[in-house]
Amino acid sequence: LSGCGPSSAQGGPGGPPPVSVAPAVQRTLQTSEDFSARIEAQATVELRSRVAGTVHRVHFKEGQRVAKGALLFTIDPKPYAAELERAQAQLASTRTAAELAKDERERAEKLLPMQAVSVQEVDQLRAAERNAQAAEKAARAAANTAQLSLGYTRITAPVAGRISRADVTPGNLVGVGEPVLSTIVASDTVQVWFDASESSFLKISQAMRAGGAAPTVAVGLSNEEGLPHTGTVDFVDNQLNP
Repeated sequence: LSGCGPSSAQGGPGGPPPVSVAPAVQRTLQTSEDFSARIEAQATVELRSRVAGTVHRVHFKEGQRVAKGALLFTIDPKPYAAELERAQAQLASTRTAAELAKDERERAEKLLPMQAVSVQEVDQLRAAERNAQAAEKAARAAANTAQLSLGYTRITAPVAGRISRADVTPGNLVGVGEPVLSTIVASDTVQVWFDASESSFLKISQAMRAGGAAPTVAVGLSNEEGLPHTGTVDFVDNQLNP
């Protein structure tokens, strides 16, 4: 009789299990993804000679930092200096010939009203003056070319950065463009390239096309703790690796 009493209607020993509750909060979450990347210099320049000749001197220590415009190699300048002198002498000769042709044409034109010279002779002198002027222009162009070639014997750094080893030593003959003398890598600014997933590719490219803020990236090297370097995504390729 005691088993059928009011106590048998309870929910069992201990009651329902306890639960924890918290108020719902609405906020914006910043999503992030991890990628393996490669770091590349923004500019890498292969040094090549623009004139043929013998390497006269190397003006740098291998592996050092060089400033933009620093002298790195010298090609033997003596043949190009001699060619410049010859071109300048030719220019002076043609300039003198052009001045003489001008004087003769002016004298003939003054005599033409007095019929001391014929019209044909004046026309011939005018043509001679034009030919002399054309020869002077050609000689000036040759002198400018010789001046450029002499300047190309001094190979300077087109960018600032760290230079590699000298692949050609003094005494070796080099041609135009071959071989590569050395390499400069600009180290003031680097770029980080990474292959993203399709979803990240679509999300980033759509955000950049919409004109919003460029996505930020945090970069860390293998010997660094965390991701101490920051940057922004400034370029997304025009195709996706299928």
